[in-house]
Amino acid sequence: MRVRLEGPGPSGWPEINAEGELEMHDGARFRVGVLEALDGEVNAREYRLKLLGRG
Repeated sequence: MRVRLEGPGPSGWPEINAEGELEMHDGARFRVGVLEALDGEVNAREYRLKLLGRG
């Protein structure tokens, strides 16, 4: 899964190997892990995620 973030969340940009939750427009929630920053480590806005399960 590839995700683009429009702005930092309350805790800032996610770190590589961090886990988090992704909420879809229909309310479904999924646990995800951050695999890599696709546009550089510093202030990255695009990430490759791994789906870990339903949240």
